[in-house]
Amino acid sequence: MIRHTSSLWLILLTAVLLDAPSSAYAQDDTTFAVDLADRQISITAGFNGANLLIFGAITRGDVILIIEGTTENYQVRKKKYVGGIWINSEAHKLHSLPNFYVVASSNGALEQLPTSKRIDHRIGYDAITQEIPTFDAHAREFFDSLVRIKEQDGLYQFLPDTIEVANSGLFRINIQIPAAIPPGDYVIRALSIENGEILQKFQTALSVNKVGFGAEIYRAAHQYPKLYGISAIIISVFSGLLANFIFNRRKA
Repeated sequence: MIRHTSSLWLILLTAVLLDAPSSAYAQDDTTFAVDLADRQISITAGFNGANLLIFGAITRGDVILIIEGTTENYQVRKKKYVGGIWINSEAHKLHSLPNFYVVASSNGALEQLPTSKRIDHRIGYDAITQEIPTFDAHAREFFDSLVRIKEQDGLYQFLPDTIEVANSGLFRINIQIPAAIPPGDYVIRALSIENGEILQKFQTALSVNKVGFGAEIYRAAHQYPKLYGISAIIISVFSGLLANFIFNRRKA
């Protein structure tokens, strides 16, 4: 985990304001700029999470921040207690949900937006799936269960009123990146909000990559899944035989 000092934050923020693209500014010269202290997170063998600093400046309104990973399909199963043991019973498939999702906002920003705008801009759990309008109470139970599991793993985070905005208009937030975050490219969107209206939008990207020997194993598992599976079985069998040989020698 990388710790950033206040002075470093101010230096980085100055760079943002000097180099921010023209799309970060409205026609009335209202400033809205966002950047990351680090655009890449490296997953090593000992990776146990990271602290992502997101900062910027705003001269009008409030801030909403959204981070999304790639979408995946999920099979959610319900456990049932039968004969003294827990077994899988019912199952429901959920489609095209982000593998990582964070919503954070400055004080009161989320309350300003009507439901229709939250859905349009994928703000909030109900906005990340198109299946919500057709959910019955039974299907909704599976969706809520998946969200709870994701939140427990730190892969879904709903953080209202957590972005600190100073009187000067500078703002910042630290997002805890969990150890379980999947490698890939992540989209970071920021919106400036005033009186229920979206004034400006800003978008950037975060890259999460495996590095070192673990990265080679991960790459091999995805590029050559059959070969990787066979190799894993061979290594497992060899390790078992070796452990058995050593144990028998010690007994002798």
